Amino acid sequence: MVGQTEKHYIAYMDILGYKDYLKNHPDESEKYLATILNAIEHVKGSVSSFQNVVTDMFKIESGIKIKIFSDNILLCLPVKQSRDEIRRAIVFLLLVASIQRGLVLQHGLLIRGGVTIGELFINEDIVFGNGLIDAVSLEAQAEYPCIIVSKKTQEFLSEMLDDITEQYKKARPIMQKDFKKEPLTDEERKYLNENLEKIVKIFYYKRTLQILTRYYKNESAFINYLFDLSLDSLFGYEFAEYLRMLAAKKPKQFSHIIEVRDNIYNILLAHKDIVLNKVKENCNYNNIDKTNSIDVSHREKIIRKYIWLLRYHINMCEEMKFKQGFFAYQFGCDPNCMRIIIKVDD
Repeated sequence: MVGQTEKHYIAYMDILGYKDYLKNHPDESEKYLATILNAIEHVKGSVSSFQNVVTDMFKIESGIKIKIFSDNILLCLPVKQSRDEIRRAIVFLLLVASIQRGLVLQHGLLIRGGVTIGELFINEDIVFGNGLIDAVSLEAQAEYPCIIVSKKTQEFLSEMLDDITEQYKKARPIMQKDFKKEPLTDEERKYLNENLEKIVKIFYYKRTLQILTRYYKNESAFINYLFDLSLDSLFGYEFAEYLRMLAAKKPKQFSHIIEVRDNIYNILLAHKDIVLNKVKENCNYNNIDKTNSIDVSHREKIIRKYIWLLRYHINMCEEMKFKQGFFAYQFGCDPNCMRIIIKVDD
C-alpha cells in the first residue's frame, strides 16, 4: 500500500553544543555520550509515561510517535477531527515542554527547536513531508535555546477556541457569589447551569496555552518549559478554589480540568544553578585565541544565547515573585577583543 501524508502536530528539537563539545573535548566523548544516552532514555520515558497519562487521565487516544537521531529529536501526533481536539494539542505542547524541562534540569542540555502543524508520513523506516521541512526550518531559525511555535500552529489553536469574553464577564460575579455561598437568583442559577461548563473549559484551555507559550517583543513565540499549570497560577486563588469545588461536585462535567502541581519554586532553584554554571563557563573569552576573529565571533554567538537564557530565567522569577531565584550578574567588556561578557555572583 502506498503511504499517504496526514496532518500532524510536529516538534523537531536539536541538542545545542553537541558538535562543539565533541570537537573541543575529544577525551571526554565517552562521558558526553553517556549523558546523551541518559537524556534520550529520559525522553523515551517521558513519551511512554505521557502515553499512559493521556489514556488514563485525559481520556483521549494519544498516538504520539518519536524518532531520535544523534542529537535530533522528532515528536509528532496526528491531528484528528475530535470534538475536544484542542485538548490533544495542549497535551502535545505539554509533552514538548516537559521533555525540554527534563533535558535542561536533569542533564544540563539546552534545546533549540520548532513546533508546527503540517503534512507528514512516518513509519519505522521513513519520515517524509512538508511538515518535517517546516519544523526543521523553524529549528534553524531559533537563534536562542528555545523551541519556536509557528504562527500557523498558534492560528490553528486559536481557531479551535470560541470567544467567550462577554460570557465570562457576565458569569464571573455570579461565580464569586456562588463560591461565597451567597444566594443566587433563579436567572443567575439558570445562566450558570447553561453556560458554566463551556466558559470554564474554554477559559482553562486559553490560560493553559498562554502559559505554555511565551512572547518577547519582536521575537517568535516559544515553548515555556518553566511552566506552572497549577490552578492557582492559571486562574488566581479564589477562582481556582471554586473550580476545585466544581470538579469535586461534578467530576464528569468538569473532567477536562487537570491540575499539574509541580513545585515551581524547586524547579526555578534548579534552573538557577544551571544558568549560573552555563554563564560562568561560556560567557567570557577565556580559553580561546582572541586574535582569531572566527573564534571570537563564534563565542559571541554563544554568549548571546546565554544572555537570552538569563533573561528568560529572571523574567520567570519576577513573574512568580520568587526572590530566591535571583542572583547578581553584571555585563562587562573583554578589553582584548572588545566584546560583551557576563560576570555572576552565586
